[in-house]
Amino acid sequence: CRFRPNNSKGDQTPSIGLFFDENYSGNGLRVVEVLKDGPTDKAEWDITSGTILEKIDGITLSKNVNHYELLNRKADKNTLLSFYNPATKKRFEAVIQPVSRGREYNLLYERWVSNRKKEVTEASDGKVGYVHVRGMNNSSFRTVYEEVLGENLTKESLIVDTRSNGGGWLHDDLATFLNGIPYIGFEPRGQRIGTEPQFKWSKPSVVLVGESNYSDAHMFPYTYRAMGIGKIVGMPVPGTGTAVWWERQIDP
Repeated sequence: CRFRPNNSKGDQTPSIGLFFDENYSGNGLRVVEVLKDGPTDKAEWDITSGTILEKIDGITLSKNVNHYELLNRKADKNTLLSFYNPATKKRFEAVIQPVSRGREYNLLYERWVSNRKKEVTEASDGKVGYVHVRGMNNSSFRTVYEEVLGENLTKESLIVDTRSNGGGWLHDDLATFLNGIPYIGFEPRGQRIGTEPQFKWSKPSVVLVGESNYSDAHMFPYTYRAMGIGKIVGMPVPGTGTAVWWERQIDP
C-alpha cells in the first residue's frame, strides 16, 4: 500500500545535462562530461571536459550560490548558460531548454546501457553480445528482439542483463526467444547463409541478475534455469516472483 502526494507548488528542478567535478573548489562549476542527447549536447557549443559554467541567466555561480535554485521550474523554458573554456581562454553563451528529471532519467539509462555494451565489447574483443532487459513488457521485448537479431546477430554468445528490472509478464516469451534450437541449415552451393529458426537466439547465452530484480524479473531467471537454457550469473535474486492485481481506493 502506498500514498503518492501531488504538490502542485512543490519544487521542480530540471536538468541541463552536465556532469560536474565535485572536487572543484573554484567559482562556477567545472564540466567533466556532457550527457549525450541532453540539452547541452550540441556541436555548435563544443562544451568539453574542463569547461567552466560561470553563470545561469546572468547570475554568477559563486561558491555560496546553489545553482539548483536557479533552475527551479525552468523545464522546457529558455535558459541562458555562460561558459568559460580555460583551454582556449574563450567565453561563450548557450541558450538551452532544461529537461525534466524523467527525461534525464531515460538519458542516464541509455548512457548506462551504452557503457555496458562498450565494456562487454572491449573485454571480449567483440565476440560477445550484450542486451539489457529494462522491463518485462512489450516495449522491452521489442528492444531485445531488435538488438539481439540486429547488432548482436554475428556474436558468438550473448549476455542478457536483467538487473534493475521491475517486472511485468514476459518470462516465457523471453525464455522461448533465447531457447532456439537449430534444426536446418541453408547452404546453397556450399555457402552457409543461415539456419532455422531465424527469429530466435540459438547460440550460448548467460543471464545476469542482481538484488534489484523484482517480480517477473525473478520469474524469468527461474524459467531460464528450469528450461536449461544457460547459466545465471550475478548476485542472488530476491524471492519476489509475484502476480498481482492493483486496486485503487474506491472512496477518495
